[in-house]
Amino acid sequence: MKTTNFILISVLCFLFVILISNNDYTERTRLEFNQMKQPIILKDKTKLTFWYSVILQDGDGKLYKWGNTSKLANSIGELYQTNDTISK
Repeated sequence: MKTTNFILISVLCFLFVILISNNDYTERTRLEFNQMKQPIILKDKTKLTFWYSVILQDGDGKLYKWGNTSKLANSIGELYQTNDTISK
């Protein structure tokens, strides 16, 4: 019983940490996106199971790669095609 409780608590703590880190990552990508120079172009996207990773290029030519744990990256990957201009 003690081992089962320990495993359950460990799994719940692990899931909680992942949830918090994903929200932080999404917020960081949102801040980066808001600071990017226009035009912002979707250079590449990759779908892994259900979620998208994206590579964006801003008006200065700087590339931004966001992983699939960002809700913003998932939204952009879902809504836009490669070489589309992303609106703010």
